This record gives sequence, C-alpha cells and structure tokens, in this order.
Amino acid sequence: MKKSFLAIAGLAIAGLVIAGPAVAAGPSFDCAAARLPVEKAICADPALAEADLALSRAYRQAAQRVAADAAASAELKASQRGFVATRNEAFGHPSYELADHLARRTTLLTNINIDERKTLLNDWATTGGTISVNRATGGQFRVFASASDEARGAWTCEFIGFGRPKGDTLTIAEEPGHLDYEGWTLTLRRVGRLLEVTETPPSPDPTRGLRPFCGARGSLAGKYFGVSDEGHGDDMGSGE
Repeated sequence: MKKSFLAIAGLAIAGLVIAGPAVAAGPSFDCAAARLPVEKAICADPALAEADLALSRAYRQAAQRVAADAAASAELKASQRGFVATRNEAFGHPSYELADHLARRTTLLTNINIDERKTLLNDWATTGGTISVNRATGGQFRVFASASDEARGAWTCEFIGFGRPKGDTLTIAEEPGHLDYEGWTLTLRRVGRLLEVTETPPSPDPTRGLRPFCGARGSLAGKYFGVSDEGHGDDMGSGE
C-alpha cells in the first residue's frame, strides 16, 4: 500500500542519514542563525536535529504530492506555519515534548496522499485530528472523529455518528437512542481532495453551552487531508 511504502521509505531515508558520514544529520536550518530557544535546543541535540531534518524532508515530499491541487497546497502551507507557531509557543512548557511533536507532524506529512480517494469514504487527518468515514448498512455512512491537543498529543474530542450522503456532503448525528452529543451534528464536505468539517449546535444561539464532545478544549471543525489507501466500502457502489 502507498501508506506503508511511504512509511518504509521515510525510515530508509532516516537510516541513510545516520549511516552516511558524508550526509548532514540535520537540522533543516542554519544553526549559526538560530535565535529562538527551540531552535537552539534542536541544534544542541543530535536526535532533535535529525528529527527536524526528517520533518523538513517529509514536508517537501508532501508539498510535491499536493502541488497539483491549489487548495490542498495552500492548506498544507498554512498547516505548516501553524505547526511552527505552535512549536515555538509550546517549547519550554513542562508538559511539552518537542521530540514527540516533531514525530507526530512527520507522520502526518508522510501519510498525506492527495490522489487516492475521490469520495468521502476515506481516512482523513489534520495536525490535531483524524476522521474515518466507512460504509454502514441501509445506505448510511458511519463516521468516527477524534481530535487531540496539537502540541501535547492529549485527547480532547470524540464524535461517532451516522448519516446518509448527498453527493460530496454528509451530515452526521449520533446513533439513535444516545444523547451524548446533545443534538449537535457534524457536516463533512469533500472539496477537491480536502475534507471540510463544520459543527452545528442544536440551537441557533451560539452561546448555548459548550460542545459536548469537546468541552472548552477544542473543536473538530477544519480541513483534513486524505491519508489512507485502504478501502472503506467504496468498491460497493456510490450509495449516494
């Protein structure tokens, strides 16, 4: 599968960086110009320097894969800027682990595959969340969405629901008989090769309570990249 190949290829590249004495082990920037505390920390630690270089390579490769899709390319650039800003701000906090943050970002970039799915049926991911859309019975799709704090990787949100697709749009509500989400719904819309997610409260009053699936700590709304080359039931017909 593409995902496995990319992951293996990334490990192979990393292995070459370690084994080849003539190849620089990182980081991706000039340490002589390092000014920020996080940049100095990366330069002072060979493992962090290598991780930064691996992330930079993964970003360039992802950028090449999405280059033909202007919207996806712009979103990737915005996402990378957001990652750097979060990294810079979070560094030094007691609960922040720079190595883990770099590794999570590299994994996301490595797994982005812009060409593989042209339906909602897919695994989707962004810096702080994942969404899996699978075919269910009766022409419905089942959605599992979760989000985590970008800097620390701690879980913050979860939404599991069902809906019937209308073209490239799917509005999901929780399973009948459950009240965990208090009437909130998620709307998923495929725009080009990105997935846009919006949240809708049961009341038009935006001040009515907190998201029952996120509380005060986050949101599932945003744009997601396709990250899986596995089937999710789309070989059974469109169902739309």
